Amino acid sequence: MKAKNKSFIEDVVILFILGIIIYFIYSFFFSTEEKVEKVKIVENKTTIEKKINIPTPKEPIINEIKKEEEIIPTPAVTIPVETPKTENPVETKVNTVIEEKVSTSEITDPKAKIELFYKTIKENIYKNIDKNVDKDKIKTGEHIEFRLTILKDGGYEQLNSTKGDKDYFELFRSSIKEAFPVKIDNSLKESFPRYFRMEIVF
Repeated sequence: MKAKNKSFIEDVVILFILGIIIYFIYSFFFSTEEKVEKVKIVENKTTIEKKINIPTPKEPIINEIKKEEEIIPTPAVTIPVETPKTENPVETKVNTVIEEKVSTSEITDPKAKIELFYKTIKENIYKNIDKNVDKDKIKTGEHIEFRLTILKDGGYEQLNSTKGDKDYFELFRSSIKEAFPVKIDNSLKESFPRYFRMEIVF
């Protein structure tokens, strides 16, 4: 009877010790898991709070001022610019008009033929002056007149200055001579020789 009671007491003590060991093991593992979970929950809460509390950046005042400035249209101001007036270079071909060339053979009126013939000679003389004479030697506002005799063969004779500075006449003499001989239409040859007068203005 005593042996049975002893073995029963030993069994109860062993079971009690095992229960205590199991309890400590259980409490140790589950308590650590709960702590880990609590730490995770706390961390999640702090991150959420941080995300919520992050202030949204405001646009700087400079950008707002720039936007207002861009919206306000500025009136366009036009400033008149005066272009400098350039003086025209001295031209010796004053009073000359460029016209379509008309042959004297196409004109039936003898007087009109003579006028066209003279006009052609004047144009050729001005061209020669432009080509041969130094413009620096010509003073604006001066003019000369000369006279010569046109012969039937288109040549000339008796070239003389009738008005103006003699020096300018000598300056233009070679250009006048270069315009001859001229071609005379057969219908006009009966009117030659005849005088030819011209004024050169520069």
